[in-house]
Amino acid sequence: MAKARIILYITAALALVALLIAGTLAYRYYTAEVRGVVSAEEQIESAGSRITNYEHFYDLCAAVQGHEDALAAQRRAMESAAGDEAERIRANIAGLEAQRNRAIRNYNADARKAYTRARFLGEDLPRELDTDQEHTQCAY
Repeated sequence: MAKARIILYITAALALVALLIAGTLAYRYYTAEVRGVVSAEEQIESAGSRITNYEHFYDLCAAVQGHEDALAAQRRAMESAAGDEAERIRANIAGLEAQRNRAIRNYNADARKAYTRARFLGEDLPRELDTDQEHTQCAY
């Protein structure tokens, strides 16, 4: 009889442990989405994230303008160039145009990330840059 009672207690203890484990796992499963949203929001809205993302758009826009300045310098140099020098400058212009377009596409892609980065797009910056526009107005 005592042996049966010990087995019953051990079985009850194991069942209780299994029930606690199952309950804990169920709680974690059903609250994962809420905890994930809160965690993501805390990370996005943290001071470091806010500052980094805000400055990110100014940096991207300044990069586009830097490519435009380099393009203008190459086009001015092209006016007096001939032969191999003109070919080199044409290649430079093609490369700079590709870099500028890539920088614009990066800016536009980040400006569309409404849940994360786009929240911090400065009010004085455009919502989108145009690759066909010759001069970008934003950082200065």
